[in-house]
Amino acid sequence: MKIAVIDGVNHDIGLNILFPEADYFINNIDGLNKTTNMKNNNITPNYDWSQINDQNYDCLFIIISLYDAKPGTRFFKQNIYDILQREMKIVNNNNFKKVFLFDNYDYDYDPNDILKNDKIDIFFKRNYNKTKTYKSNVVPFPFILFGSGYSII
Repeated sequence: MKIAVIDGVNHDIGLNILFPEADYFINNIDGLNKTTNMKNNNITPNYDWSQINDQNYDCLFIIISLYDAKPGTRFFKQNIYDILQREMKIVNNNNFKKVFLFDNYDYDYDPNDILKNDKIDIFFKRNYNKTKTYKSNVVPFPFILFGSGYSII
């Protein structure tokens, strides 16, 4: 099974440590520079998103802070919104066997309230409130992944 990981701003290289056979795609580096950690884990970032399609990959993993992509919110970031639009174009124009979105934002909203897309099979939610009711396609994935020089799962 071929896996593509899109981590638009190079926030969380952890999926590539868990799935070393996956190809790792980024748009740009934002925040902490993880070059050393990527090198230590044999991760080579790929910037050519035109390769991401259902002919080359069976599964697509997307890592993004969804709340940052929601227009009108206090923490809206245009660059994250733009990256999400690129990612959704890839999702919508292909038929991957599975699409998983890893939402690494700290707030405990249901990702379905921000992004409605039937092609996303599962949302993995970092901040998952056990007393809140989420849609059935949202599962907890409490993770803190990979700063500039260390790794934690």
